[in-house]
Amino acid sequence: MGLPPAKLQGWTTHAREEFAEILGRSPSDQQMRELLQLWRRHSGQAFLNRHGRWQVKVFSKSLNRALWLIVGEHGGQWLLWTVFTVE
Repeated sequence: MGLPPAKLQGWTTHAREEFAEILGRSPSDQQMRELLQLWRRHSGQAFLNRHGRWQVKVFSKSLNRALWLIVGEHGGQWLLWTVFTVE
């Protein structure tokens, strides 16, 4: 499949909802953009998961916790597909 995308064009509603569960409240657009920046910094370490989406583990300093970021392609754009905490 090649290399993971270095830059994402945005996020899915599902990603925002999952992040809201982690935060306990709805995330701001700025907080969602911070996730995109984390992806940009760590995309070189991403791997293809069993669903054919790119996945990488990152550490959010603002949340003080590790997160999995998963991205997928939709309509020709690479989007943050979902986010969840590392157990």
